[in-house]
Amino acid sequence: MTLNMDFELEDYFKNNNTYPIFRVNRFELNTLVSKCKCPVVVMLTYDHSDTEDMIFQEFVQAAEILRQDKIPVIFACVDVTRKENMYHAIYFQYGLVPKIHIVKDEGQQHQEYKGPHHARGFADCLKKLLVFPAPINSAHDAKNLILDKKDDDIVILGVFPQFSGQYYDKFMAAARILKWEYDLCVTLDAKYIPNGDSIGSGPLVRMFVPFDDGSGRHFHTKIFNVDALVKFVRDNSTPIVYDFNVHPRLFLQRKYFNDSESDKVILYVDSDDKNASTFKSKYRAVAERYKGQGLIFMIGDLAASEALCSYFRLRTDGGPAIVAKNKKGEIHGKLYLHHHQLEPWVDDYKNGRVAKFGISQPIPIENNGPVQVVVAETFDEIVMTSKKNVLLGLYRSEFQDWSKVNSILCKVAEELKDKKDVVAIMDESVNDIRSEYHDDLKAEVSTTLFLIPIEGQIIRFGRDMNKEDIIDFVNDYRYDPHKKQKLDMDCDDFLHDATPFEVEMEMDFNE
Repeated sequence: MTLNMDFELEDYFKNNNTYPIFRVNRFELNTLVSKCKCPVVVMLTYDHSDTEDMIFQEFVQAAEILRQDKIPVIFACVDVTRKENMYHAIYFQYGLVPKIHIVKDEGQQHQEYKGPHHARGFADCLKKLLVFPAPINSAHDAKNLILDKKDDDIVILGVFPQFSGQYYDKFMAAARILKWEYDLCVTLDAKYIPNGDSIGSGPLVRMFVPFDDGSGRHFHTKIFNVDALVKFVRDNSTPIVYDFNVHPRLFLQRKYFNDSESDKVILYVDSDDKNASTFKSKYRAVAERYKGQGLIFMIGDLAASEALCSYFRLRTDGGPAIVAKNKKGEIHGKLYLHHHQLEPWVDDYKNGRVAKFGISQPIPIENNGPVQVVVAETFDEIVMTSKKNVLLGLYRSEFQDWSKVNSILCKVAEELKDKKDVVAIMDESVNDIRSEYHDDLKAEVSTTLFLIPIEGQIIRFGRDMNKEDIIDFVNDYRYDPHKKQKLDMDCDDFLHDATPFEVEMEMDFNE
């Protein structure tokens, strides 16, 4: 829907049965932000890929959920590939997932959305951010906000004699750091909360954690140093063993696991296996023994975790298996695991006695053609640490389009040889890509092209698969120091007439 700047927002909320997504340019967005008393949720799009289209549809569904819940919010979409939106394009043109921002107080407050990208997750996360923190004024509030929470929701509750003062201010400072990951509440009366009669009027912070024993746990602290409070919350947010589940409600469990700086150990076992309970009890005992020693543990069912098994190239019919990924992204593993081997394997891994786990084709003896062949062992050298812009074609031998794309890439390579760009190919089915690049470099159903510039993020090709469009794509996005200098100058020019919202975006990016 295009935006009529003469419309009245009061009439918009009264008369619309849906929340449309306004498609605006940079200047219309500035006007919309300055005019709105309610929050504006902005999606910045740039590559029109399948991933982007899918997320946009979830964005639309989230708008409908918020409309039904009567949460006043405006949704807008900015195409940063358009010339008039160059200011945003300078900072947000790279990447595979659209940037989403929440703007409040007529552009004075701005933050990047960092939550899940499915509709219900969008809506729940936005509601949490727009109504923050949630007050508990009755037993009914406590039931809705604490007792009836989903399986992986962690609730942080501040108990205060009044909603002001130094302790409350420090709690709110910590809450602004934690709000993406946790549900935050405040109350003036602890009697409404579970087991609250004995804790008095505060000030204190109580955590409600549903992990591990099924009945839930709670912790409390009276430390109100902001950094110490954030550390207290995060240290008590991790279960002994994470339970992998494909259901989106466990998004935060997986986020804690994926974001952890510890080495990650994952056990796969068929829930129907006669030894499944033995595996799980022994695995938990190992996890408890290594808690706080730089290892975190997850367990997944072989059938339910098919996507994760595929990520580590494990066969779901291969019986119990264990894998570990260290900080460098190196994978170690053992297939056909017996339960009595579990603890010794983890001990050996911790002590550096387990070999890396991965596959690679042999390095080609000759690799002087216009299109270079990449294998796992040469991936870093040719692609990631090359001092050239690299156009990489990822394929699988079963893809029917591979032969056609390969012939096109040969023509592209000839055309670009004077530019000193590298055109390369890699068979993903027989070569492991380093795990830190696995989400960004993936060929799912057909041959997929990526540009890896000398500087900047990986960019996926989303245009027609022909020589001309591929060359235009490389020319548009290759790293060029002269082009970067011009973009920086353009950005400086834009800042002369930028709104506070845009200036803050620029500062956030550079930080």
